[in-house]
Amino acid sequence: MTKQEHEIEEADVEVINEEPKTNGSLVVSEPLQLIPLEQMKKWYDTFSEFTKSILKPGLDFGTIPGVSKPSLFKPGAEKLRFAYQLCSEFKLVDKSEDFVLKFFDYTYRCTIKDRSGRILAQCEGNCSSEETKYKYSFKPNYDLKPSKEEADKLKAEKKGKQIKLNGNWVWHDRVENPEIASLRNTLMKMAQKRAFVGAMLLATGASEFFTQDVEDMDIQETAFNIDEFNPRKDKVHFGKHEGKTWGEVPHDYLKWLSDNAKDENTKQMVDKTLKECYSENETTRDDIVGDIEKSIEVEEYKKKINACTTKKAVQEIKKEIDGDKLSKDQKSFLMKAINEKINSL
Repeated sequence: MTKQEHEIEEADVEVINEEPKTNGSLVVSEPLQLIPLEQMKKWYDTFSEFTKSILKPGLDFGTIPGVSKPSLFKPGAEKLRFAYQLCSEFKLVDKSEDFVLKFFDYTYRCTIKDRSGRILAQCEGNCSSEETKYKYSFKPNYDLKPSKEEADKLKAEKKGKQIKLNGNWVWHDRVENPEIASLRNTLMKMAQKRAFVGAMLLATGASEFFTQDVEDMDIQETAFNIDEFNPRKDKVHFGKHEGKTWGEVPHDYLKWLSDNAKDENTKQMVDKTLKECYSENETTRDDIVGDIEKSIEVEEYKKKINACTTKKAVQEIKKEIDGDKLSKDQKSFLMKAINEKINSL
């Protein structure tokens, strides 16, 4: 323990063990002080707006069936740290390494401090080689071609799973990972990541909006089943379309998620929504382009582009569009408008 840490702990003990003030035999307690309600409401509204306008679904956070709240991912936690101007420190508090038994386990503590060095939160994260995703790997078995019912039964017995290869579903047997020792660095990084996300949730008071990152935990394998996902009934739990069913989400936004989401579950839900809700409605390319042209974001940029009187001004708008979180179709449409405007000047 460093001298600074020792001083911080001593200060904490002094505050915690401070004797209550007395008035004769009557103990006088100091009431807890709430910050003004208006200030609290302002923080809540600001944080809500931050999650909707800055954090990107599928990249910074994601929704997982079976989990009540969106799950905060590491990129989202890093944006929170930057927004609050906090710093993070990591310390290895426990480890076990057995190369004979092929067992590796690491626990890290993440400490979040403000700019003055004051500790705001601490959280420990653990990762072990006994976790399913590390202990086992999946080996393709081209000789076994089970039916859907047989594949579901084998998967329930934890004997393997179907994985898509080159557009075809191929059965993969689950086998023990023979190179588990090579994952030591991965296990350490994952333990740090879990500690970091948990500490940021505590430090920023974001637990109402997000839960601990479960994208890399075993709950995902058991809780998520794409066959149980219904885009006409299941609702979106994040972003500007929160509260809508997946089938009510605009096509261009779904396409953007499909192109940019890092969370595999989110991508699967988007793909199923596009297939079931848009294919059945026989949405044509002309219909989609028409919807893009009428979208509020595109309309605003079209006005800016049309108002430009120099090529330099158009280039500035182009930079703004490149940095905006628009869908690929929206950006493609606006790039055509920009090129037409530049050619006309």
